[in-house]
Amino acid sequence: MTQRLMMAATILALTVLFTTAARAGDETKPIGGFAVGPQMNEIVPGRFIVDPPTIENLGFRWYVEGDSNRNASVTVEFRRQGQSQWKEALPMLRVHHEVVNQVYGPYRVGNLFASSVLFLEPTTTYEIRFTMYDPDGGTPAESRFVTATTRAEPQAFSQGRTMMISTGKELAAAFRRARPGDVILLAPGVYEGPFEPAKGPTSPSFSIISKSRAERVYPRCSRRWI
Repeated sequence: MTQRLMMAATILALTVLFTTAARAGDETKPIGGFAVGPQMNEIVPGRFIVDPPTIENLGFRWYVEGDSNRNASVTVEFRRQGQSQWKEALPMLRVHHEVVNQVYGPYRVGNLFASSVLFLEPTTTYEIRFTMYDPDGGTPAESRFVTATTRAEPQAFSQGRTMMISTGKELAAAFRRARPGDVILLAPGVYEGPFEPAKGPTSPSFSIISKSRAERVYPRCSRRWI
């Protein structure tokens, strides 16, 4: 009995030892990303980045130094180019050296503000006004003005063919003869595979859609689902 107690105590001690060592290893694991800047409450505006636009959204990042007490803010207003009335957007989000534990390990983000202006019109130029405020000082005397344009909505290839398909055999044949821009239109039903599109840098780019949004199409593939 005494021997069993001693063995259990030894196992418990080793478990605690290894757990403590593992935690110590995690604490000393190097953190990638941005270095923590000087600790000061006054803000120092830095690089301003306009992110690549989407069809109806515009994204922005404004890097800063300081504002260690995180009481600075940036308001955002926008208007379509040529208009006089400004509209209020969501204020910029404060990001301040948070550490995120991604798959490849801990990563420290920068010291910045980030925001998006949402639900805009495609292919439209907008003027955006950013006004920074910090009660501790350091903010610019004037607002920052930026001009950005949303992307155009992609258009379907106008010279492609439309292939009406109602059987699995027809679908397999359509895969073999499809050319870039073609549309394969499926009738309702179940399609038995396998279906294997062409591969490689010269593979055709085509679309597969159902004949009606209210109808169901089930391609069954032994090697992949479509």
